[in-house]
Amino acid sequence: AEQAKYIWGGQGCLWSEYITNPAKVQYQLFPRLDALSEILWSPKEKKNYPDFQKRLKTQFKRYDLMGITYPKRYLEN
Repeated sequence: AEQAKYIWGGQGCLWSEYITNPAKVQYQLFPRLDALSEILWSPKEKKNYPDFQKRLKTQFKRYDLMGITYPKRYLEN
């Protein structure tokens, strides 16, 4: 906890050596990118996973409108 003050941010990695097309890149990035944003931008005391899941369903509608490829398994919860 003492060393947490030295952390300025975070990053998400995507190993793309074997990703052959943009749709597969999107499939790997989304909704992981949303989760990373939620973790980095939300104050610690306001983090709420059930609320994030609820809001993510709205985000999926945006993905659909933009033609973004994402794994549908996250809709099952």
